[in-house]
Amino acid sequence: MNMIPFRAEHAALIDLQAEQERIEGIGHVLEAASNPAWTLQIADKIIACCGVAAQWDGRYTAWTLISRDAGPHMIRLTRMMNRMIELFPGPWRMEAYVKTGFEAGDRLMKAMGFRFETRAEKFMPDRSDANIYVRFKEAA
Repeated sequence: MNMIPFRAEHAALIDLQAEQERIEGIGHVLEAASNPAWTLQIADKIIACCGVAAQWDGRYTAWTLISRDAGPHMIRLTRMMNRMIELFPGPWRMEAYVKTGFEAGDRLMKAMGFRFETRAEKFMPDRSDANIYVRFKEAA
């Protein structure tokens, strides 16, 4: 698995898992990815894209686009995403949003050390509900 710098065209090349392909308006997340973002690739196939978008100083949103074929690579993928997040100097609040009912997304958040904060109604671009997860890092 190779980790290469993310480019917006990578998002169009990924065979998204079913829950993510139904989310309209994901482009705003990609446009906001002014912080480091990465594409995870095996051979010529894109397995995932992930990054962190700044909301303001000390508050960030983690985002991922994950392929249908990522299953066998999820442990390595989770470790890579954790390393990327841990590079940000503290203190910070990192948020992530998962469409309510998307159990694989909920499991990923817990595996990455995020904790459930609340459920937000009509939060996602398609007006579906979302589970909001958070993770904190204090100053070194």
